[in-house]
Amino acid sequence: MLAKHRSGTKGMVGFADRISGMEKIVFSKIKSEPAWQNTSFKKELTAEWIQDEKNKFGKDLIVFGGPGFISQLLEMDPADEFYFVIQPVIAGHGARLFSNYVNGRIKLKLQSVKDLSKNAVVLQYFADKN
Repeated sequence: MLAKHRSGTKGMVGFADRISGMEKIVFSKIKSEPAWQNTSFKKELTAEWIQDEKNKFGKDLIVFGGPGFISQLLEMDPADEFYFVIQPVIAGHGARLFSNYVNGRIKLKLQSVKDLSKNAVVLQYFADKN
């Protein structure tokens, strides 16, 4: 969507340009037409698929998703690094970030903080597997 509507900030447009060229997989039970080029759909996330993709590309996977999707990934235990993009809004209600995660706790160690703008930051954490 950002690629079509280039009225965003310079950083948003740059992000859109970079992500447009990447392979993207959307996990959804309802297939629709992709809004991005290089996009395919899958119905189910499996640990085997994650390992196959990591082996195919020989590097880490970048995942964007909501609380349910992230909790499903955490149940499979593939993540060792987390980036949280924080754009604070006081809403008074809403879903907890990892409300569906049932395997207990994951201790995180803050590695870095990056200021994206006057309204957002990126927090980088490593999972403490000890």
